[in-house]
Amino acid sequence: MLSLKTFLRQKIFVFFTIIYTVVFIVVNVVFFFTNNAYISDTIARENASLVEMTEHLITYTGEENALVFLEHYGHTHSVHLTYETLTGDTEFETATSPVNSRDYTVEIDGEPYARLYVDNDQSELVSKNNSYLLIFNGILIGIYVLGLWLFSTYFKKQYGVIIDDMNRIRYKLRNLDEDYHYTFEEIDTISTKFDEKIKQIHELQVTHKKHVQSLAHDIKTPLTILRSTLEAVEKRRIELTVDVTDSLNEEIKAIDALIPRLIESTKENTKETIDISVEVARACKRQESLFEDSGIEMHYHLDESYTLHIDRETIHRMVDHLLSNVRMHAKDVSEVYVRVDKTIGSLEVEDNGEGISKEAIDKVYNEAHTTLSSERGSGLGLSIVKRIIEQQGGSLKIEAMKPRGTKVTIFFSS
Repeated sequence: MLSLKTFLRQKIFVFFTIIYTVVFIVVNVVFFFTNNAYISDTIARENASLVEMTEHLITYTGEENALVFLEHYGHTHSVHLTYETLTGDTEFETATSPVNSRDYTVEIDGEPYARLYVDNDQSELVSKNNSYLLIFNGILIGIYVLGLWLFSTYFKKQYGVIIDDMNRIRYKLRNLDEDYHYTFEEIDTISTKFDEKIKQIHELQVTHKKHVQSLAHDIKTPLTILRSTLEAVEKRRIELTVDVTDSLNEEIKAIDALIPRLIESTKENTKETIDISVEVARACKRQESLFEDSGIEMHYHLDESYTLHIDRETIHRMVDHLLSNVRMHAKDVSEVYVRVDKTIGSLEVEDNGEGISKEAIDKVYNEAHTTLSSERGSGLGLSIVKRIIEQQGGSLKIEAMKPRGTKVTIFFSS
């Protein structure tokens, strides 16, 4: 039979470690493949420019100047080159001949003129990229180890009292006076205390499970935004500008901020007086590109100067969940309306999709509906929003509109 300490470690700490490790691996793999795609694309463009410049120099200044340029290029860019005529005669080659080279045809007036072999494996671009990858992975590993250590510390602190109690019981049981006769009342007291401890353990497990589910659901939005943006950069729909990199950094910070919130789940959020409409607009802005890719048009009606004393992150989390619920679960949606009404103190998100079923609404209001589900429209995001706003003293209302559509309204506490 497992001891309580072993049980807690196996059932809770190991579960968290698996979830945390999966998130860590996903972030690392996404960055690795995106970076490789970017480097390959950059090398291809640089080599194409090299061939074009070589053709230009041969056409307008002669082949000798083109060979001088190739020599200078190979030295300054740490690239291995070989320039051959069509008959196979080597006209120029760097001190180290290319090994894993790419083959390009130099054309003059549309006709093949020579062959150029380019080996970029040891180029300055690749070397710098490898250094950046090592640094980035070092930082990620540091964050991973730090996160495990922080949770382990929190875990030991929270469950230390229960473990100490059980150890004291074990010690007493091992040192029982065999001649002592327990009364039924004493046995009943022992049984009651034991049941109370088991109940406490169960409540802690349920609470922890809810936090892990909330974290897994919260992390979907920044990961989706990261993936969408990186795919757009890879396919050249957008340029990798400073604004884009700043946006990516913000999403990475959002993911990083989820871990301390799980570790310190009992810690109260930092409340401040904020403009609800401003924060709602910022939260919506993060997902605008995702809705555009899905062919969904967003409309806003946000009353100005509506302020509340509330945690800023709480507003962003609720908006993220509401919009993600529309984007991922609602069917046949073409328009979404986001409204902030300061007269009644509410936030509305309404879509013109097929509408939500009565069964789905009942699931949201059912506290037992706390398990993650891959089923379309599982409603976990709405359940999380309901739990968040009720913790703030507010309420949630879900309506199936006629003839179609769904409206979710959050009523803030005054």
